[in-house]
Parts: sequence; structure tokens; C-alpha cells
Amino acid sequence: MARSMHRPRSNSDKTLLLLLFLPPIFFYIGYLNSTASGNVGNHLSLMEGCAQNNDSKQRSERRVAELMHKMGEGKDSSTIISSHKIFPPSTSDYATAMLHVSKQDLMQIHDFGVPFAPMARGSDAILIYNTPKAIPDDMSVRHDALYNGAKTSASTALSNCDSLNVIFTDTGHQRHDYNQCLVIAGNKLESYHLNRYERLLPMTQEFEESENKSPAFDDSAKLRHIPRANTHEEREDFPVPLSDSYKENGDVRDHWKKLLTFVDNVDAILDELKVIVDPIVKDNTVIVMTVNKGQSVLLSNFVCAARSRSFDISNVLVFPTDVEAQKVAKGLGLATYFDKINLG
Repeated sequence: MARSMHRPRSNSDKTLLLLLFLPPIFFYIGYLNSTASGNVGNHLSLMEGCAQNNDSKQRSERRVAELMHKMGEGKDSSTIISSHKIFPPSTSDYATAMLHVSKQDLMQIHDFGVPFAPMARGSDAILIYNTPKAIPDDMSVRHDALYNGAKTSASTALSNCDSLNVIFTDTGHQRHDYNQCLVIAGNKLESYHLNRYERLLPMTQEFEESENKSPAFDDSAKLRHIPRANTHEEREDFPVPLSDSYKENGDVRDHWKKLLTFVDNVDAILDELKVIVDPIVKDNTVIVMTVNKGQSVLLSNFVCAARSRSFDISNVLVFPTDVEAQKVAKGLGLATYFDKINLG
């Protein structure tokens, strides 16, 4: 009976097996290492690429800033390149862009009827555009108007304006201790009046009977509408008459008595006026003006300006309120009527 014999493996056999299996294992390990190294290299390359991209972006931004600065040479140094528009979309119907100009430059272009005050605080004026079409055509100026409100010339700023609304506000000489706010609100019904609100206590009988008739300012009071006649000291030059004014010896009754003088003599006054009006009437039109001594300089300015432009003012009739103003008006060659009955 044959018997199988099992011979133990020798050291040489084990060595042979190791030689057979180790090369593939080392190859696989090397492959993994090389792949991992490649990934690290790729990550490093990507990081270097990102750094290069960031550097390129920074260079590009610097270049754009340089170009914008070159385009805006000569402008105010406060010009800031911004990616955010000055006004939000919610105001686009009446405020979409803004520029500021020299106030002196603006007032040399247009006569607004008030003298230029060189010493007034604030040397610039602000212009607000209601639509992009009103902004000047120059691209750099358009950018400034939309994004930073930079300074430009008055002629450039107004180049596309079809109409112009002007507000003259106190620069602080009269109300240096007031915190003044300006409100511009879009509205279907446009108003050309400046509404004033201040924190004044309501007019009461106590204030009415006081010497100055001046309601007190109180920063804790609610903002209330006040008349244009309020002075800088908050004195109401034309206070609303209270009930006592209508009594027999009240202010209103006193004014009514004075009005009776005019009513009783109106026919005689009209007869005197007819003699003056008939020679100067043109196309059934007479231009009526009134003036007192204190405003006679303005009357002289009006006459000189009108004649320098060859305007016909021969049908102007002046009603002076005092003898001195009548002399000035006559000296300017204007027709006048001084009501001696009511004013003499």
C-alpha cells in the first residue's frame, strides 16, 4: 500500500514565493504613491493658479482705477469709484443720479433773482436728476452722476435738463444751531411751494398776549407746519387772529374801520386813476406794480434792466406807498399814482 509523503517547505521555497508576490505589491504601492503625489502636485498647481488669478484680478482693478482717474483728471479729489449707485430703485421716478457744481458758476449762467453771496457757507450746489436721460452725455460724467455725485461744470451738468427747479436754503448764518433736513418726495401733483415744519409749541392765548407773540422752540415738540412769515427768531409777524380780535375793540375790527376809508372814497380814486391810465394803456393792458422807499432800489434795477434789453415799459403804473418812493418812480420816468386819501 502506497503512502503519500508530505515534505515540509524549505526556506528556499518561501523565498521563491516572496519573490513572486512582492514585485506586484511594490508596483501597486508605487502606483498609489505616484498618484497621490500627482494629486498633491495638481492641488499645488491649482493653488498657484488661483494665486495668479487673484494677482491678475488685482492688477486689472488697479488698471481700471488708473484709467478712471485719468478720465476724471481735474475733478474733485473726493471722487470715489464705486459699484453701488447713489440712489436706490425706489426713488428712480424722481431721483436717479446726482452731481455737484460750483454755486458761483451756476449763478453766472442763470439769473435766479437773488444776489450771489460770496461769504455764504457752502460753495457748491447739488443737482439731482429724475431720469437717466437728464444726465450729461459724457460717459465719465454719467458714471460720476450715478455712482459718486462728483463735481463738474454747471454748463455740463445742465446740458440735458429740460426744466430746472431751484431751492435756496439757509446755509447756517441765521440758524447755525438748528438741525435742518430737506425732504424731496415724488408726487403726482407737483408743488412749487416750500413747506416749512419746525418743532414749535402751538400758538396759545399766552403767546398771543405776549409782547413778541413768539411760540417757543422745543426740541421735544412735534414738527408742525409754520407760516412763511415766521422770522429766524421764530416770531410770527402775521399771526392768525384769535377770537378776541373780532371784538368791538379788537385788531380785526380796527382793520375793518381802516378799510372803510378806502370803500368810502373808491369812486374818487377811480376817477383820478382814469386820467393816468388812459394815456398809457396798450392792448387793453396796464402793468401794475407797487413799491416803498425801502424797495426803491429794486425798482431802479428793474427799470434799468428792462431798458437795457429794449423792453417796452411805457404801460407800467406804479403805486408807491410813500412820498419818497413816488419821487423815485417819477424820476425813472414811470407813471405813478399815490393814494393820499389812504396813505397820505
